[in-house]
Amino acid sequence: MKVNARKRGKTWQYYFEVAPINGKRKQIVQSGFRTKKEALEAGHLAKLDYDNTGQVYKASDMSVHDFMIEWFEKKAKLEYKAATLRKYDSIIRNHINKDLGNLYLRSLTAMKLQEYINQKYLIENYSKSHVSHLMSCLNLAFNFAIIPCGYLKDNPMIYVKLPRKLQPDTKNKIVHIEEIKSIVNYFDATNKSALKLAWLLGYFTGLRRSEILALSWNDIDFKNKTLSVKYTQSVGLKSKNILNSPKTHSSKRTISICDIVIKELKSWRKKQKENRLSYGEYYINNYIDSKGFINRESNGKFYDFIFTRENGIALVSSDIGRSIKLIKKNLNLDIAFHDLRHTHATILIQNGAPLKAVQARLGHSKLDMTFNVYLHNTPDMEKELVNILENIK
Repeated sequence: MKVNARKRGKTWQYYFEVAPINGKRKQIVQSGFRTKKEALEAGHLAKLDYDNTGQVYKASDMSVHDFMIEWFEKKAKLEYKAATLRKYDSIIRNHINKDLGNLYLRSLTAMKLQEYINQKYLIENYSKSHVSHLMSCLNLAFNFAIIPCGYLKDNPMIYVKLPRKLQPDTKNKIVHIEEIKSIVNYFDATNKSALKLAWLLGYFTGLRRSEILALSWNDIDFKNKTLSVKYTQSVGLKSKNILNSPKTHSSKRTISICDIVIKELKSWRKKQKENRLSYGEYYINNYIDSKGFINRESNGKFYDFIFTRENGIALVSSDIGRSIKLIKKNLNLDIAFHDLRHTHATILIQNGAPLKAVQARLGHSKLDMTFNVYLHNTPDMEKELVNILENIK
């Protein structure tokens, strides 16, 4: 399979034979070279690509902007859940296409991309998590550019690293029972029963915000005092709220709940039924369509959410976000909802709960996640260490 060159009009082209299809000879041809020498040089490189991979790489004139849209529509939308799609959509619109969109895709070298990541992380001071998601988006897209698209020969992102930066010493807050009581009393006084229950449930179960908001009354077994986590609620494209299956098998779980939680659940269920009667035909029912999106148009299956507004509309993540601001403004307590999860795990372990049991309760797939991320050193733990040392004989 020798590489040959011939003149076609005012330019030269290379050609060589490749594997026959259905017994018929097949050639790869590329035109547009000024001289025979240029055509042969390009032909030899193309043949080398073909011999090694079975494909001939063609440098693409596609812009980064157009390619990222192609990747998102043809690849990402087919593979990722709604929350991930929303995150990548935001990254593409607000960063990649805004900063790099007018460049040729083939012009993005590892050096250029490393400088871009350094700029985002070290100069513009975006968080480590945000820049990591940006890098992940680029890496996944460039893999698609290689196979099946053939726009790139290799992925420049594999050589790009997140630069080191001194991180602030941030510790997750341990929420004290007095603080939870203040929050509960505040939501009681302001007639926000659903939010009161959400914060109590976070403290006494360690469930994630997304897991709490996805709960239905079918997930509560009052007789056996258990709660089942089957779905998570997140925000998808176009800010539509959606129910998803949890990320891992271990996240689907059934846990025991204490009498305080049972009492509050029963109280809220009674109040919710009263609201339905009070609003009558104007009470809002929630439905889940075939793709998991939450709607109020009777599209799909009725879903009996535990956490709703007075008029029946399902609570969403932004409602919890607003409750955090209310707590900060009215109680001067700077507490993130996820702090409840950290606190729950720490209290259990500090009081002798087996690590494996805590792991299962939190829905972790690996024990080291429970130990390293959610176990926090507290003053009581420090005192216990001193007591152990003083009692050495």
